[in-house]
Amino acid sequence: TLGNATVLVEFEIQPADGDGWNEPHHDRSVQPINVFINGAWCDAQDVVPDSVLEQWRVSFLENESDDADAAACDAADARREDARCAA
Repeated sequence: TLGNATVLVEFEIQPADGDGWNEPHHDRSVQPINVFINGAWCDAQDVVPDSVLEQWRVSFLENESDDADAAACDAADARREDARCAA
C-alpha cells in the first residue's frame, strides 16, 4: 500500500500489569497508533492495512529484543573490562 515509502510510526506501549492473583493480569501490549506520511500524522488504522500494522508490531518487538541483547552483551563486556583493570 505504501510502496517503498519511509514512514515514521508512533507506537503505544502498555506494560504488563496485575499479578493474576489479587488483580487481573494484563500482558504487555505494543500497538502502532499513528503514522507520519507526507508531512502529516494519520491514524495508522485509517491508512495502513491490518497486516502491515501487525508486521510493524512484530518488527518493533524483534528490534527491541535485539537492542536488549546488545545492551546485555555491552554490560557484560564492561564488567569483564572492569574486573580485568581491577586485577
